[in-house]
Amino acid sequence: MKTVVFVWSQKFCNLNLTPPEGTFGLGDMLRGTVGALRYCADRGYECIIDISLHPIAQLLIHKPHRYSKVIQDNENNIKFLGLTDTIREIDAEFEGKDLIYFFSNFGLNIMDTPANQYIKQKIHEILTPTEYLASYIASIKIPRTFGILHFRVGDKCVVLEEDIDGYDKYINFIKSVDTSNMILMSDSSTLKQLTKDIIFSLEGPTAHIGFHKDAELLKHTLAEFMILQQANIIITHSVYGWPSGFVKLISYIYDIKLIQIGI
Repeated sequence: MKTVVFVWSQKFCNLNLTPPEGTFGLGDMLRGTVGALRYCADRGYECIIDISLHPIAQLLIHKPHRYSKVIQDNENNIKFLGLTDTIREIDAEFEGKDLIYFFSNFGLNIMDTPANQYIKQKIHEILTPTEYLASYIASIKIPRTFGILHFRVGDKCVVLEEDIDGYDKYINFIKSVDTSNMILMSDSSTLKQLTKDIIFSLEGPTAHIGFHKDAELLKHTLAEFMILQQANIIITHSVYGWPSGFVKLISYIYDIKLIQIGI
């Protein structure tokens, strides 16, 4: 049987990543995982998800597999596939081989097809927190029922730690709506700080899963992602032309209503 090992990593041998634009966040990692699972299921191939090379592996439970040593030995040889045509590039990589390993974030349209139970189960397994992370999440006091107000104001805020012009429009919007049962999530720690008196947000620094390497820093953002799974609705705004994968994947896998708004 042919086997794909889909590898979560922060570096790729054939791709020069230039932060902030060239970094792959948690949404990319999970969207790519969905794509790899679907690719293999369509062809009857085995699909193994390996997160061991990513610092997030310190926070999520992952089991060794029979190709674990291959992945460890090839830490610096992980390819990114999808520079032009993801499926064609994967097919070409398989020529003369029964095992390939790579990362791809596939296309945004991968989520146009609803997630089946197999894909949902696999994502649930990947997102199993370690006892340490689970304990941290349990210590966070959140409302019994809540919605999420989410603002993605740009990767420069979280990767380069730069502030932006125009916080007022976000603050004014938050003031204009009922936030009594809402939690604010954002890639901007500054926005959280500026609005802490008018809407509840979680403490802890904001990190980028594809950029920061310190698990202690990543745990706060990963905890927010886990808490998203308990929301009854997600209202999101993004400065980009597509909804943030951070919330889109939660809506896709956990069937939580997602409303995209303009500001």
